[in-house]
This record gives sequence, C-alpha cells and structure tokens, in this order.
Amino acid sequence: MRAAAVEILGLRRIHVRGLQKLANKRNDVYLTEHLLFALSNALSDTAAKERLLNKFIRAEEQDIALVSAYLLTANNLKLSGNLADMNAWATPILVSKGLTEKRVVGDRIGEILRKRYGFTSPSSFSFRHVLNRTQYKQALLHLNMAEGGFATNRSFWVTQMDNFNQILLFVTFRKISISVTLDNVFGSLSSTALRNRFPNVAAVFKKCHDFSRITPVPHAYARALGAFARDLKPKERDELCKELKIAYQEFVNKI
Repeated sequence: MRAAAVEILGLRRIHVRGLQKLANKRNDVYLTEHLLFALSNALSDTAAKERLLNKFIRAEEQDIALVSAYLLTANNLKLSGNLADMNAWATPILVSKGLTEKRVVGDRIGEILRKRYGFTSPSSFSFRHVLNRTQYKQALLHLNMAEGGFATNRSFWVTQMDNFNQILLFVTFRKISISVTLDNVFGSLSSTALRNRFPNVAAVFKKCHDFSRITPVPHAYARALGAFARDLKPKERDELCKELKIAYQEFVNKI
C-alpha cells in the first residue's frame, strides 16, 4: 500500500478512484490520513465528500477520525448518520464548530473488544452502562496496556487481560447476587451459580487467570508450575483469543 500511495500522491493529477481504493484499505493509519486529505481535495462533488468523511469519522483509529472531523468542519460540510457510532475522539472538534451540541462519549472498551475479538453487540449496549465511571477508567487502562503488548509481549498481554477480566467479574457476580471480596474474585470462579449462568465466562476467565500466573510478569517463580515462570506461547495466545471472544459474547448477551 505504501508504494502505491506514494506513487499516486506524487502525481500532479490526482486519480480519485485510486485514492478511494487505497483509503478504504485502512491498514496504514499515517498514509490513510494523508490520503483522506488528498481525496477530500480531489472530490468536486460535495455530497460525495460528505459521505467519505462521515464514513471515516467513525473509524476506530482516533487519528483518522480526528482528520475526518477537521476536514468536515474546514469544508463546512454536514454531519450525518447515527452520532452514537462516531469515534469519541472526533466530537470535541465537532462541538467547537457547532456541528453537534453534545459531545458523544463513545464506548472505547467496546470498540477495542469488537475489533480484537470480533464479538457482536446491539447498538444499545455500552460498557459505559455496565461499569461505573471508576471501573470503566480502570478497565480501559488495562485493556489499552494489553493491546500494546499483544504482538510484542504476550505475557504482559495475558496479565493485563486478566486484570481487565477481574473488573468484568465484579459486575458479573453482582448480576447473579454473589458477594465476593477483592482478594477472592478469581477464587469464586468455581461458584456453581456462576458456572450455571455464565459457563464460558467462568471457564475462559479462569484459563486466562491461570496463564497469567505462570508468566514472568508478576513473579520469577510460578507456584502454579512449581518452577520458574515462562512466557506465553503464540499458539496459546491465539487459542485464548478465540475463547475470549466466546466469553465476551456471553457477557454481553447475558449481563
């Protein structure tokens, strides 16, 4: 994509069709930003330009959404579509220019989980409605750290996902009216009520927790192994991702 984009952007005459094809790939955030600028300038039809930018203002990548919001306001274009689908990072620009009266908060946790694990949820579902403000902030912190280590530090990823899951478990136990202490959240995963109501959450969250306990992130010697800690294997991470998708889908469906 880089070679093709550089070639097209280097031409004096912008080929709109080529730009549109490249921009839609969206596998390079930096280039997509520049392609959006070029494509927005190249489109003479106002309606087409509005459709383009209203689409990319909903991109999961915050930088792309910010560029789209800037181009919408700079060109005096109209905001359209469901505001709830918009990337929350774009809304301050829209508010400052009067395109929308209220900042759209968005659900960053839901965005990350849908992108990484591929579960589905109704438009009415938001982790902001499930978690209180403090829980949401802490959960997002762990989830962002996990995403940062997904490809480069598997053990760090699984440990942060274990922390993230712990916060979801607080909500899950409350749903089924089980009182647990902070130091016994994972010990309560064997609860019959939890396994009956949320069997996948119980099984997969336990597996994630067990993996985190054998990695070198929390300690050098893993009591679960009876030996020195070890790194999570790529195959183990990929398999756990598939199972987490099932667990998160169950959480969303039943919570």
